This record gives sequence, structure tokens and C-alpha cells, in this order.
Amino acid sequence: MVNADQAEIQINEHVYGQFSEHLGRGIYEGIWVGENSDIPNKEGYRTDVLNALQELQIPNIRWPGGCFADNYHWRDGIGPRR
Repeated sequence: MVNADQAEIQINEHVYGQFSEHLGRGIYEGIWVGENSDIPNKEGYRTDVLNALQELQIPNIRWPGGCFADNYHWRDGIGPRR
């Protein structure tokens, strides 16, 4: 709870953030290219995108986000890679 009458208010940075929308090529080819891609990457994530996200200092990114989250089953995204 935030009390506007307090002189100093600290809001947890994790209240702010962003989500990643799974539309078009925003994820595949946009953020994720795979570990064997010719595009420079770290564990499959494009390094230019990772650097840009670090520069923005977003405290957290929620994925899936947007409309894709309505149909995403979290159990499909855990466990060993196939």
C-alpha cells in the first residue's frame, strides 16, 4: 500500500517491468535465434537484444505476455529441452 502523505515513498522496482508479446517474429528471429544461429547469441538469445534490454534496465520481463499468455500452458515450458 502506498500512503501519499508519507514524505518518502519507496516503490519496489519489480512493480514496473515489461512483457514480451509472441506476435509475428518478435520471439523467433527477434529475441530467440537458437544456439546454432549465425547471429551472435548467448544460449540462443540474440546478444544485441540482450544488450539493449540491459541498457533499458527493465527489472523483469514477463513471458509469455499479451494474447499468447491466454493459451500458453506453463508445464509445456519446463523440463529438459527437446
